[in-house]
Amino acid sequence: MRLYGDTGAPVVDFDFDHDHGQGVPHAHNYGPPGPLGELNRETGRSFSLLPW
Repeated sequence: MRLYGDTGAPVVDFDFDHDHGQGVPHAHNYGPPGPLGELNRETGRSFSLLPW
């Protein structure tokens, strides 16, 4: 699942079914765009859907 900001650029990706070293589920934030405007998807971080 991907959330977009007010400008239409992606803000965060939520991964629920792929574990590539960050656990399931995990999220990837997007940092500032690169020099050519390319997306800057950061390293995944674990999160919980439950408020613990």
